[in-house]
Amino acid sequence: MFFLLIFLFSFLITLPCSKFCDSMKIRQIEDNDPELYSLIAPLVMNPKVLKSNNNYPFKNFSGTVWYIAMEDSDISGFMPLKKNNTGFHIDNYYIRDNDPDTIDGLLDSITEDISADVILTALVHKRHINDFRRNHFSTIKELTNYDMMQYVLMKS
Repeated sequence: MFFLLIFLFSFLITLPCSKFCDSMKIRQIEDNDPELYSLIAPLVMNPKVLKSNNNYPFKNFSGTVWYIAMEDSDISGFMPLKKNNTGFHIDNYYIRDNDPDTIDGLLDSITEDISADVILTALVHKRHINDFRRNHFSTIKELTNYDMMQYVLMKS
């Protein structure tokens, strides 16, 4: 019985926070919603946040849906999901303190929203490759500072 409890506990602590933590909520905001700018402007203008994106500016494109992880009124990360010719693409995302639970929550929300027949790719910072792999992404091209990764659909 003791070993069963240990197994169940170890299983539960490996699940993403988005499954069990009430504190993190994932919001979806369209590219033209004025609330988007009021939420992310303080972050995208912050030198520390820009540095985490290799000093590359964050951009918004028509048709992009922004997935924003929030804990109370604080933003713990965001991932813009842009439609392209082949499917959808994640790029120029931000994760506060490189928190794996935030990555898991955002990717879980995104992958639940896309249909099984589309291709989802992501330009992933080297420091987040293992987090994306844990969420069923595989590297399709290695670059200097990033990996281009693709979601391997796990839907039935």
